[in-house]
Amino acid sequence: MILEDGSGLMPLGFALGLGVFVFNLPMGYIRAGAPRWSRVWARTLYFPICVDIALRWALGYGYALLPYLAAGTLGGQLLGAWVRRRA
Repeated sequence: MILEDGSGLMPLGFALGLGVFVFNLPMGYIRAGAPRWSRVWARTLYFPICVDIALRWALGYGYALLPYLAAGTLGGQLLGAWVRRRA
């Protein structure tokens, strides 16, 4: 439950950020194997960002969840690429 003072936003933001993180892991993995600036590279980078924007709009939170979703996106992309390079 989100209260009027926004006190319920942190658990929701953390949960959505974690979901976005998991969604971005395979995208980062695929992106790390694609040639830079190719269509595959760009789509695996920009498609999750579009999903994040649609998620924020669908939930009606605007920019309130942006730090959580941005951290999840960046973390998932970087960790997925790191796993690809280490494998």
